[in-house]
Amino acid sequence: MGEYLKNCNCVATCPCDTVGVPAPNKHGGGVLGMRITEGNLNEVKLGGLKGGAVFHWSGALHAGNGTLDVVVENCCY
Repeated sequence: MGEYLKNCNCVATCPCDTVGVPAPNKHGGGVLGMRITEGNLNEVKLGGLKGGAVFHWSGALHAGNGTLDVVVENCCY
């Protein structure tokens, strides 16, 4: 569970999140920031973790053929 903020080159309602196809362009790109408020991966607690990403897809998200560069803050457990 967490919060995220995304900005991309789609129209304001970003159809990538609903139907998976970017509009008005045939490709999608943007940035994303996220803060995990609670959760875990196996025994590792993820609450409080923050990170971001820069992404580009040549078409629909579910079709693949995209790039994603992720940055996660340095943390200790």
